[in-house]
Formats: sequence, C-alpha cells, structure tokens
Amino acid sequence: MSAARSAHFTCAYTGIGLTPDGGMTWMLPRLVGVRKAQEMLLTNRRIGASEAERIGLVTRVVDDESLAEEGAKLASTLAQSATRALGATRSLILEAFDSSFDTQLAREARAISDAGKGRESIEGISAFFSKRLPNFTGA
Repeated sequence: MSAARSAHFTCAYTGIGLTPDGGMTWMLPRLVGVRKAQEMLLTNRRIGASEAERIGLVTRVVDDESLAEEGAKLASTLAQSATRALGATRSLILEAFDSSFDTQLAREARAISDAGKGRESIEGISAFFSKRLPNFTGA
C-alpha cells in the first residue's frame, strides 16, 4: 500500500474511550511489531507517511499528486501478472503466521505443485526460455 507524502495515520479509538475494531489488534502488530502497535494504539500518536513507511505500515511513500497514478500503475502491473500465483502467494504469506516451519514448507510444496500444472506457469516458463516477457492475459 502506497501513501501520499502528506498522509498521516492515527489509531484514535482509546482517545474516545473505545477499543480498536475491524481486526486492528490482529493486523497492526503483524505489520509494525507488538511494541510499535502498542504505542500507536495506547497513545494515539499521529504517524506521518515517512515513519509509516519506515515501520512497515505502508510499503512506500509517493508525492501527493502522484498517488492515484502510482496506484493505477500497480493495479495494472498486478492485473497483468500471474494472478493465480499471486493469490496463492498471498494466502501462503497470511497462513505462515499460524504455521510451523514444517507445515509451511508442506503448504509451499503443495502450492508450487498446483501452480506448476496451470497455464500461468506454462506461459511463464516458456517466456523465460524464449527470453521474452510472459503474457499472462488469458492464462
């Protein structure tokens, strides 16, 4: 997720006598670590875009006027990629938090085996050996 340079983030729940919701207590520690999440949630300190990038809350900061364009570029890149492989990779990443290393290795082996049987991998490997960019559209 990109953020505009002028963006800021505040966990304001406790400042109004509420507790976080929407999965924030699950997601935030996984993004920024337990200690930083505690600080953000308990103090409601405003986090600027540069700090948000440094602590892993956002992946990168772009100029305000470039945010929409950069978002569209990323969306286009992802849409033209091997979307099934991307989806499976995202699932593997999220499952890793609740898995032992051995379980995750088994999941990865199953996922790469499944992906290797699909049209995306056929196109990707063919493109690699042909020294061309893959065309995953329709794969």
